[in-house]
Amino acid sequence: MPTANDALGVWNDLGTLYPTEGEWIKFPVQAVGGNDLVRISFIYPTDAIISSWSWLRCIYTTADVSPVSQAVKVYPKAVPMLINMPIFQDLRDREVTFRNFEILKMVRSSRYSGIVTDYLWGVKLEELWG
Repeated sequence: MPTANDALGVWNDLGTLYPTEGEWIKFPVQAVGGNDLVRISFIYPTDAIISSWSWLRCIYTTADVSPVSQAVKVYPKAVPMLINMPIFQDLRDREVTFRNFEILKMVRSSRYSGIVTDYLWGVKLEELWG
């Protein structure tokens, strides 16, 4: 698992995706650090016109069910963003801290012109380790 160090600590790379509209896509690496903080970075040219946003959620790993967290709405920004995605205390007590992240891209539509075209942006997700 690739990592990066900065003033905040060690970040585990959970993968980079280029999501398409209307489909939940799972990041390729499972989060195993057990921390609430993740860093999300969007990849697109500075002159791109972005007419979309995304939803980010977690799927918790258990033996027989796969509960999901409430999704957080995230707008693409040129700078990396920190998002608090807390693990529920009841799950921590049961040592259920491994989770997969998924992202869903939504494109703005206009009632006058229909669906607005949007740039195909990428997104990188990292979890704080330790």
